[in-house]
Amino acid sequence: MSEREEHTLPDHRSELARNSGAMAASRLIAASASLVAIPLVIRDLGLVRFGLWESIVAIASLSTTITGPGGGTLLWKMSVAWGEQDGPALRRLLRAGAVGTLILTVVLLLIAVLMRPLVIRFLRVTNSEAGIVQTLFVALVALVFLTGINETLGALNSAMQRVRVTSFGQTAGQIIMYTVSVVGLRIGLGLQAMLIGVAAGQMVTALLLMAGVRRGLIGLATDGGGPFRLGRAAGRYFALLTVGAVSAVLRGQTDRLVLAGLASPVWAGYYSMAARMANLLMEFSNLLYVPTIAAAGALMGAGRWGAIRSLFLDTMKAVSTGGAFLGVLLIGLPEPLLLLWIGSPLPEASLILRIIAAGTLVALLTTGPGTAICKGIGRPGIETHYIIVGLILNVVLTVSLSLTIGAIGTVIASSVSWAVSALYFVFLLHRRLNLPRVATRRAAATLAGVIVAALVTGGLARLLPAPASRPGALLALLGIAPVGFGVLLAAGRWSGGIGILDATALANSLWRRMQPPGPRIETV
Repeated sequence: MSEREEHTLPDHRSELARNSGAMAASRLIAASASLVAIPLVIRDLGLVRFGLWESIVAIASLSTTITGPGGGTLLWKMSVAWGEQDGPALRRLLRAGAVGTLILTVVLLLIAVLMRPLVIRFLRVTNSEAGIVQTLFVALVALVFLTGINETLGALNSAMQRVRVTSFGQTAGQIIMYTVSVVGLRIGLGLQAMLIGVAAGQMVTALLLMAGVRRGLIGLATDGGGPFRLGRAAGRYFALLTVGAVSAVLRGQTDRLVLAGLASPVWAGYYSMAARMANLLMEFSNLLYVPTIAAAGALMGAGRWGAIRSLFLDTMKAVSTGGAFLGVLLIGLPEPLLLLWIGSPLPEASLILRIIAAGTLVALLTTGPGTAICKGIGRPGIETHYIIVGLILNVVLTVSLSLTIGAIGTVIASSVSWAVSALYFVFLLHRRLNLPRVATRRAAATLAGVIVAALVTGGLARLLPAPASRPGALLALLGIAPVGFGVLLAAGRWSGGIGILDATALANSLWRRMQPPGPRIETV
């Protein structure tokens, strides 16, 4: 027997379920806050100024292209270090993230100051608003420092299998952001209220994540280990994630900018509303995405490939089930959903929502858990290959469709390129990793069921009188959505996708695993 206490990783399924359950609760709270706040913001700002704000945010957000890959690289390295219980390495990685964020912020601020006149000309801002728009733009870029710090702290909390701390911290920040923004608008601060809200939310998130890190590091060694080096592997990992971040920018922020430039900032507002609604799919995926990366990294550090295969099966089944039901609503019934949320019919936003949700759903069901596994085991290059294909296809389609059918072409290009490249990823994943193919075949069958169900619900919505108020929209959803869900489950039983028994069994399994673990006997 060894005289030291042997470290044993907890059951990855239970940890994944508890972390995902905590994320579900926090995301539900954040989504509810957004559903309440956005209509209030639009009421006080107006659709034109809301679109202007979203356009400024889209341009400023280009500066965060590096912070995401940086946080993702740290999550991978920290997860492996946590699996090895290497306290000194975790602390060195934390310091590296903070220093890198500071350097990045200084460089980006210099670039932002030089870009101010270009931003004003691109957005076609009037002389009376030029000053405030320039100030907002530079201030949003300056907040990259807090964004990067939060990425670093969130990565460490997640790597320590405390994803729930990261999620609750981010949710609290979002609630503060919306609250401060709405109050500021009500007292007449205008666009400045939106900036103050963002800063307040970031500060609250940073403080909560910092407290989580301090608690999580208790008990780990504080010194020892060799000299600190991120190494070539980390550099390559970061470069590969950066390609993915660029692709995400082209799908999201660039779409806003093209719509604002070719049409008007109002269309950027339409896109923002639709994107927030479609983001429910990604929010559901995120319930499992970061916990899966952290769990896969820890399991890889412990040399448990069989557990990683099991992790892939579990997450694919969960994503397919939840994503399918959301997909039926977002693709089949966008009009009543947006009417229920905003309070007035928005056909332009409904069209954009249907397009975005379709592309997102294909990518979610086919790539979501697979890309998380790749990141967790240190093989992001598999994902990068499909991302490069998607980037090339996106650029070609964006240019051709925008010139032929107008600004809406950029939205179609993003969705189509994402969906097509996602199918390519499936081919690469199973060619290079020994992961169960049955999970992917089941996801494909589920996707077919969603298409049928969305067509049925969309057809029923067109046959019935269009609702003109929130109560009418709610009645339409309550009347049509169950039909779509029934078609989905019936199609799943026929095609081999999800069925009612699968959904029930999954819910029961998750509930059991979310229960607190019993006492464990430590090996000494």
